[in-house]
Amino acid sequence: MKKITLILLMSIFILSCSKDDDTSNSKISINPPSWIQGTWVMEVNPYTGAEMDTYIAYKFTSNNMYILMDGLETNFVEMVKADPSFTLSDIYDVSTSTTYTIHVKGSGIDMVFYEFIKVSSNEIKEGNSDNSIYIKQ
Repeated sequence: MKKITLILLMSIFILSCSKDDDTSNSKISINPPSWIQGTWVMEVNPYTGAEMDTYIAYKFTSNNMYILMDGLETNFVEMVKADPSFTLSDIYDVSTSTTYTIHVKGSGIDMVFYEFIKVSSNEIKEGNSDNSIYIKQ
């Protein structure tokens, strides 16, 4: 009886440890559509209409987005992975032929973190702003 109990306990222990449920941020990914892939630069200040004195751009690859500002490049996926408040289900993207959005869930709220709208093949705008136009480079 002791052997059966021991075998049963060992089986339960082995089965409970045999699968590692990986819910870490290491699998977070986004998939920007092909029409937005490339580098997009804001050339005109949306508030003043003057030429930008600060370099602001977005770079999209097939599996990531980078935020570029005055020589600094921020990897969006790595930024999310580094934040312990996000989990695998917290980040997702949605794309159509004219829009691309990245959603973030946190504290029970689902919000659009980034939204891009295709104006033409070489222009996008950010969110609902009519003035924040980015030109494809």
